Amino acid sequence: MGANAGEPNNVEMQTGIVKDTLKQLVEIDQPGKIVPLPYEYVADI
Repeated sequence: MGANAGEPNNVEMQTGIVKDTLKQLVEIDQPGKIVPLPYEYVADI
């Protein structure tokens, strides 16, 4: 499944993703709506 909550060991990014996700649980007004978040993590594979 990868790093769904952001870059490993990046507490600032992970905290932001969780906070923004929880905020959207309250604000989303329609089922299935996708809200892009301003985070990007590119893994070196």
